[in-house]
Amino acid sequence: ETVGGYSINSLPKELPRLTMAVKESAHPPAAWVCQESQVGDVVDVKSGGTWQWEDGMDADADLLLLIAGGIGISPLLSIARAAAEASSRPKSVALMYSARTEVELAFRSEIELLASSGVTTSLFCTGEAAANTARERISVAHVQDMAKIRGADLRKTVVYLCGPPEMIDNLVDGVLAL
Repeated sequence: ETVGGYSINSLPKELPRLTMAVKESAHPPAAWVCQESQVGDVVDVKSGGTWQWEDGMDADADLLLLIAGGIGISPLLSIARAAAEASSRPKSVALMYSARTEVELAFRSEIELLASSGVTTSLFCTGEAAANTARERISVAHVQDMAKIRGADLRKTVVYLCGPPEMIDNLVDGVLAL
């Protein structure tokens, strides 16, 4: 029995159906899921937390800004989907997502569909030029620009970050200082 990394990206209302994101790699659990598993295979899943975004959370915010890097998109995409469907939601919802390459932009088509639900999306590729993406890292200046574009007061902007530690470290202090 080998434990592996995954992210649950289904909404609570979709239970008992569970959707997970697993990044293909040589790590045995990920390799098994991506290369060997079959429909109907039984797996054990253990959740790592109990927090979830719910309808009505952050409803007083001018902007709910979700910033994801790499596989950190999984939980934030779920929040974006839930916020888009919420009856009591922030005035504006935006998702900024960065990956090294265009191939690594997981859920790209689903992210692009969020625009029809009123979610503003921005895609970034840090390692290569890609269609309809910025070739740079997400920065504090991008956060300020998004708030300005959405007409949001930065003091009434709620930001959720999920991604590699270096990305989080580079953004947290600057975002908190806004």
